Amino acid sequence: MTCEGCGELAALGRRYRLDRILHRAPGVTTYHARDLSTRQTVVAVEYALPEGQDGVVCRFEAALERLQELVHPGVVRTVDHCVAEHGRERRLGRVHAWVEGWSLQQEADEHRHTELEVVGVLEELLAILADLHSQKPPLVHGDLHAGTVLRTVDDRRLVLIHPGALRELILVPGQRWSAPFGHLAPEVLLERHPSTPAADLFSVGALAVRLLSGIEPRAMRSGGQGLDWEPHLQVHPELARVLRSLLQIDPSRRPTSAATVRAAIRTLGDQLGRR
Repeated sequence: MTCEGCGELAALGRRYRLDRILHRAPGVTTYHARDLSTRQTVVAVEYALPEGQDGVVCRFEAALERLQELVHPGVVRTVDHCVAEHGRERRLGRVHAWVEGWSLQQEADEHRHTELEVVGVLEELLAILADLHSQKPPLVHGDLHAGTVLRTVDDRRLVLIHPGALRELILVPGQRWSAPFGHLAPEVLLERHPSTPAADLFSVGALAVRLLSGIEPRAMRSGGQGLDWEPHLQVHPELARVLRSLLQIDPSRRPTSAATVRAAIRTLGDQLGRR
């Protein structure tokens, strides 16, 4: 890729050469990139900085510094961050390690997941979230969906990308999320409350429904509030009970922790495995 302004190779922070676009979303562009210093393949993520929101930079850098200190097998390692200049525009950049694998979104586009497969995904995912939420202060993912969960090629384990509620930092005060963010909890999507562990658990439920039904959560929004998912699924009664608890509109009625839900999911997995 080349810079539209000067024609030179596009690079983030003058170190990470941008090879191609992997994904675009409102306010965020993800690139396949190469570290010009180490020659390693990495992923570079650019967050558009709204005009007049210079104060976001300090909060963004603080969040990224915390992520760079995080070493967890279930989270893709953040290796660098920077503020990128594009003429008069400023963009916030995050660089994370390249993972050989595919997203659950790609999996879901190729086949409908069975209940047992989804239970396996939930158990592994909830174990990661339990660790993140137990940190002080809790580390909330804030943007959990099928596209931000990867499965590795070598051992097929799950890893999370884009953790830390970074997208929330770049919204103009008072701005609401747009319709495509069907995986977000109602209090985040509509009321602009900061993401919490309870909001992450709602997103876990939305992800499970996506894998089981093959339908994007945004298509199940009921009056902009919860997800009207039950007409689209017939699942094991215990799995339905877990999904109802995760997808409660009122966050105070959701489970209190990822560890609690994981315990119920493990029991359900044993039951489904015996069927």
